[in-house]
Amino acid sequence: MGSLIPLVYDIVGLHRLYDLKDPEVSRKIDEVISYISTDEFHRKIADGYGILAEEDGRYHSMGWDPKYPGWFDLPGYMETGNVPKLLFFAQYISKYPVAVKTKWYRDLLNYFEKYKTDAGTYIFPANWLKESKGYAVQGHHMSFGENRRKKNWREIESTFYVQLLQQGCQDQCNES
Repeated sequence: MGSLIPLVYDIVGLHRLYDLKDPEVSRKIDEVISYISTDEFHRKIADGYGILAEEDGRYHSMGWDPKYPGWFDLPGYMETGNVPKLLFFAQYISKYPVAVKTKWYRDLLNYFEKYKTDAGTYIFPANWLKESKGYAVQGHHMSFGENRRKKNWREIESTFYVQLLQQGCQDQCNES
C-alpha cells in the first residue's frame, strides 16, 4: 500500500534528485511541486494527510501532508498558526524553483520584513525558534545551535533563516 500524494518527507529530500542533472527527473519533480503549489491541492487534501486506513480497520501513520502552511491566508497563519512548522517547511520548499515563484513564497519573504532591524538583520519572536521535544516537521528543534544564553541568539538565527530563504529565491523570484 503506498501513497500517491507526496508527504512532507518527500519535500525534504526530493530536491536532491536535481543533482542527477536528468531533465526527465527534474521535470517530474517540478510537476509534483507544481501540483502541491495550487489552490486545488490545498482545498482537496485534508490537513494532516498521511494516515492510512486498512480494510481490517487498522490505521498506520505515514507522515504529514506537504501543504504550505498558511497557503490561503499567510498573514493570518503567521499571527495564529504554528510558525516553527512553517519555517521548517519553508527551508525545504525553497529548494524548488517552482515553489519559490509562488505568491506564498513572495508573501512570506515580504512578511519577514516587519522583523528587519535598522542594521539589516532580523529578529523573530522567540517562540518561532523553539527548541522542544517533538518532530521537526511539526516545528520542533528549530534552533541552528546558537548559544541561547547570548543576548543576540534570536537575531543570529532569525537572520540565518531569512538569508536561507532569500538564497532560494535569488534567481527564481524575478523570472515570473
